[in-house]
Amino acid sequence: MEIRQAAQEWVRRILAPREDLRWEHPLPEAAAKEILALKKESGFWALSLPEGEGGAGLSLEEEAAFWEEAHTSPLGLYGRSLLLAGEVPFPLQKDLSFVRETLKEGRRTVTWLLSRPFQEGPHPVLVPSRWDWLFLWHPAEGGVLLSKEGALLGKKLEPTMGSSFLLELRGDEQGDTFPPREEGDLWVARQQILLAAGALGAARRSLLESLPYTQTRQTFKAPLSQRQAIQWLLAASAKEMETARALLGQAFRDPLSYGSLAKAWAVDVALRAVDRTIQIFGGSGYTKELPYEEYWRELRLYRHLLGDHQEVLKALGQKEKASLLKEAKP
Repeated sequence: MEIRQAAQEWVRRILAPREDLRWEHPLPEAAAKEILALKKESGFWALSLPEGEGGAGLSLEEEAAFWEEAHTSPLGLYGRSLLLAGEVPFPLQKDLSFVRETLKEGRRTVTWLLSRPFQEGPHPVLVPSRWDWLFLWHPAEGGVLLSKEGALLGKKLEPTMGSSFLLELRGDEQGDTFPPREEGDLWVARQQILLAAGALGAARRSLLESLPYTQTRQTFKAPLSQRQAIQWLLAASAKEMETARALLGQAFRDPLSYGSLAKAWAVDVALRAVDRTIQIFGGSGYTKELPYEEYWRELRLYRHLLGDHQEVLKALGQKEKASLLKEAKP
């Protein structure tokens, strides 16, 4: 609870006053540097890195609590690279010089889970507008670390929605390689869990802001909260968020088994919750005066980060099919 309260204060003091920046594409460099400096000053820096190596030394559950609270601000989604600044993927933590430079300079490392080996390009990759390193991971092939200069050599960034750009990798780019180990898969699972927690933060804000609006907005001389159709929308969001939170609890205990599933379900739940919120607010829900259209667009990108939803569901279906066939075998 202490880490969650501290994160709530951080959002209230640092992110909330700057929510208008979500209209800026890309985020102004001065604003990004200011937020990063305040992140480091507040102690929310290199969250998973042990304290002895300059990090905060948070547990996975504590780190997820920070991500959830940070995503209650639109900058938590739009400024995702701000949250990742100072973070060092597990496979890279053994390189002390890389760790020290990352912490000192506030370097931003983009992580991406490959659906096929790196050499079998091309690979479309979404990267934030500002990044320094690109770390690619394939469960069977291991990891590849590319500097920004190496990744962009002979290529250009293609702008896409939100604060991200589409980068097409051929698969022959040169970078440091890391053999596949379980710690790499664990790191990917942890990142998926953080995305799930962040999505729930966006959904929670959407639901909590819908409730008072339905009590004050009146149609035909009665508040929206008395309309059964509106009650169903709110109840559906609350119900699905509780199931996503229960699955997230399973993922904390067994990240390798439940990380990808928790992320897939939480992001889908958040998308539906935000969509219902837009419906409740009516025409104003579509405008940039409210953050919900931004939430919806950014959460769509979360579907494809660190494992596409369709791939996750396909793998889950094959696993369940094999389990049922084994159980039904005479």
